[in-house]
Amino acid sequence: NKIILKKLGGFDINLGMKGKTISAHEETRFFDRLWKLEKGKMVDIYYSPDLLFEHLIHDFKLKVSYILKRSFASGQAWFFRYTPVSLLKRFILIGLSITYIACHILISIITIFFYKKPQQWLIERVNRVIFSLGFLFSCLGIVIRQQQA
Repeated sequence: NKIILKKLGGFDINLGMKGKTISAHEETRFFDRLWKLEKGKMVDIYYSPDLLFEHLIHDFKLKVSYILKRSFASGQAWFFRYTPVSLLKRFILIGLSITYIACHILISIITIFFYKKPQQWLIERVNRVIFSLGFLFSCLGIVIRQQQA
């Protein structure tokens, strides 16, 4: 509904793709605000498993390097869903991020031999570490913009 979209200020222009800069989660942040609006009482959101969209995906977006860059950028954008963040919450998020990264590095090392193709391992295991690194960097106030090729 256009009225609700305007009431919520539209999509966050600080998130999402801009030119060749990779980012994400503008829709997620919008839906976060939507759910907080009157605790969801003002809006009805429907889901239909029969609804299909055709979405053009360029070949370069299927490359492992792009997927990993996007994962890092997504981790950074995910942190910005929490802003503003108190100093205490920031320290908690940093601690959780470091723990998550350490666990997934260990899992990645243990599982590397179970994958027939290194690309599959990178996308399924290392991708989680890279997302978390993006989140951690944002917690620390370090923003690294990822660029498309």
